[in-house]
Amino acid sequence: MIRPKKIKFIKNHRGNLKNTEHKSVVFFPCALPSFDFVSATSCYLTSLHLEVAVKIIKKKLARKGILRLRIFPDKPFTSKSIGSRIGKGKGAVSCWKAKVKPGIVIFSVSGVPLAALLEALLLVKDKIPCSLVLNSLKSSATNLLLSITLLQW
Repeated sequence: MIRPKKIKFIKNHRGNLKNTEHKSVVFFPCALPSFDFVSATSCYLTSLHLEVAVKIIKKKLARKGILRLRIFPDKPFTSKSIGSRIGKGKGAVSCWKAKVKPGIVIFSVSGVPLAALLEALLLVKDKIPCSLVLNSLKSSATNLLLSITLLQW
C-alpha cells in the first residue's frame, strides 16, 4: 500500500473536490519526452487504484520503457466502525487518497510505442474512477487527435 512514511498530523479535514468536469482538458507540458496519462475529470484516487493501474501498465508494456507515477496519495480518509455510537472523536485512518483535478498528469511513460500505450489505457480506464486522456509531448495537433479518438472510445 502506498502511503506517506511520516506526517505532522494524522487526521485532517477532507475539503471539497471542485471542478468535477471540464469541457476542455488543459495539458500541462512535461519536461521529459514521453506520453502522459492525464485526468479529464476530478476524483480521489486511492493507493489501491494506483497500485492496480501500475501493475496493469507494467504487464501490458512487458517491462519495456520507463513508467513514472506522478501523483502520491497523501490525504488521509477516516471512518468509524459501523456499530459505533455517535461521539468519542474522529475515526481511524481507513485509506490514503490523492486529490486529482482535471489536467493533472497521473502517469508518464517513455520508450514505448503508441499502440501498446493505447491498449494499456483502455485497460486502465476501467480501473480508475476518473476519465483519462493520453497526452504526448510531440505536438498540439497530435494531442488533439489523440484526445478526440480516445474520447470516442
